[in-house]
Amino acid sequence: MTSAEQRIGRESADEIKTHPFFAGVDWDTIRECEPPFVPQLRSIIDTAYFPTEDLEQVPQGVAPPESPAPDSNGLEGGEKKDLAFVGYTFSRFDMLTRRGAI
Repeated sequence: MTSAEQRIGRESADEIKTHPFFAGVDWDTIRECEPPFVPQLRSIIDTAYFPTEDLEQVPQGVAPPESPAPDSNGLEGGEKKDLAFVGYTFSRFDMLTRRGAI
């Protein structure tokens, strides 16, 4: 973790590919390789593989941040927020592909 000016890969992806950490990686066939672990999801919204160990360290009596009011996409926020997602963000860009949006 460092400033953008010092970060590896600031010049090109080749800086990252040649770093000793990635020694032995065949970048030409990486998309054809079988991953060492493939999560088995129960549904498209399955969150079982998100880490939750830190949630046990949340002091009692501390409520998670409140969910926002409905946004322009019509998504409603509930009273409770899933603690596994505190700090994660998501932006929806499908408005450009919806019929009649343009």
